[in-house]
Amino acid sequence: MTKEAIITSVLNELGSPFSLELYNRISDRVIALRAKYLRQSIGKYGIDELLKQDYTLNLKKETDGKGCVYFKTECKVPVPIRAIGMSSPFNFVGNVNGIPYTYLRSYETKTIPAIPVNKNNKYYTVKNGYIEVYNSQVTNLTVSAVFESLEDLLDCAGDCSDNTELPMPSDIVDIIIKDLIQEFGSTKPLEKDIEVKE
Repeated sequence: MTKEAIITSVLNELGSPFSLELYNRISDRVIALRAKYLRQSIGKYGIDELLKQDYTLNLKKETDGKGCVYFKTECKVPVPIRAIGMSSPFNFVGNVNGIPYTYLRSYETKTIPAIPVNKNNKYYTVKNGYIEVYNSQVTNLTVSAVFESLEDLLDCAGDCSDNTELPMPSDIVDIIIKDLIQEFGSTKPLEKDIEVKE
């Protein structure tokens, strides 16, 4: 279901279908609640393959202060939903042919890719929301994960919309809608009694 469809359902239930202010407030909460419930589900049952999303990202060539060349995504990468026991932030990062790259923590990028025995291995790290790739000349990268939101990718593509499908089971959609109706239904401003002088 799309974010817009969820927000519209909530606004209709609240009797405020045209409230832009309420629309914007609910929009942020949809993403937060979806992440919360998917994380709980992943914690109990593991990652459902149907929830994973694959994207091909463009890379641009960069040079560090020592003249070493690496490649960096043009867009910020969406934040993946955290899962217990994962050794890397994403389920898969690699080239478009399906060859995986090894995850490095940012401090490991200073030494590991430069060690001669590691020259044939492909590595990646995440810095400030961007993926950086080492020992590789590819200009496209495939990333797979269960993402919190897709807004960073959509902004980069110039097509930011609430009509993007947010993969999640219908039972979680139902819980989110009920939570939002309860949350925003209880915050309606109270009408003040105005004393009229005659």
